[in-house]
Amino acid sequence: MEYCLSLAEKGWPNVSPNPCVGALIVHNDQIVKEGWHQSFGSAHAERHAINSLNDNERKLLPESTLYVSLEPCNHHGKTPPCTELIIESGIRRIVVGYSDPNPLMCGRSLQRLRDAGIEVIGPLFDDFTTYPKGEIFMTGITRQRPYIILKWAQSMDNYLSVKEHCTKITNIETDVLVHKWRAESNAILIGYKTLITDQPQLTTRYYTGKNPIRYVLKDHREINISYEGFRFLLHENLVHELTNMYTMNNIGILLVEGGAYTLKKFIDIGFWDECRVITNKNMYIQNGVPAPNIQGILADEYTLGNNHICIIRPPE
Repeated sequence: MEYCLSLAEKGWPNVSPNPCVGALIVHNDQIVKEGWHQSFGSAHAERHAINSLNDNERKLLPESTLYVSLEPCNHHGKTPPCTELIIESGIRRIVVGYSDPNPLMCGRSLQRLRDAGIEVIGPLFDDFTTYPKGEIFMTGITRQRPYIILKWAQSMDNYLSVKEHCTKITNIETDVLVHKWRAESNAILIGYKTLITDQPQLTTRYYTGKNPIRYVLKDHREINISYEGFRFLLHENLVHELTNMYTMNNIGILLVEGGAYTLKKFIDIGFWDECRVITNKNMYIQNGVPAPNIQGILADEYTLGNNHICIIRPPE
């Protein structure tokens, strides 16, 4: 199962907002085939593994065991139910790592397999927060919105920039890291003033990966402008817009990069799941745009050159 879970992570971040899933077909303690969910809308891990079998390998299925990191799906979505494929394949035994917290499954899939005469072992683990990227998937299921990551860079004296000017705070190592964060996100959001002042590209040019969808949060009083590749949202409709991001646009992870007013908006309404703060240890601005004040739990910290990165989680 440990190897099965490692296979699941190979699909990250391309599967978002779906969960990562890995699957193994084992016969006489030998792995016959492995599979994983590779991208959102593509074949699930079980289907990937089963459909990869050749004719001789398929003959082994009645005597094989299917290991899967997460309870198989039992509903029609982007792909047909995996439970029906498993039943039709002739597999007689399945070992499941975690139950799917999605109410559409949540044990129902396992019962469907048992009713079909398949031996079901598991779920082996109870705490879904230990599942690969489980907290991200759970946020979508339970809160019907993306997993929201706030990110900003600040000087040692807690300023985002000199007033009315774009101020370079991060070094090249951290720039690469930030572009990695972008590649791991489905969408990125900034405020209207940040768009006008900084005119950022918000791409992954320093890291190999897909560019996120780009959103701008604006006030209804701010003029409508045309920026190619940007989508505009209204402050007044923020909660509704975030729900639509998840339910209509399949945005599982949203990276919020500022500016100060936009970051404060998310903090004030409690809509954040993680905060990543980059501090330049050698820079003092003294008078500028203050960085947001956020209360939380320090989950991790590390240093890249003169940049110190803190990962903060909401208070329990």
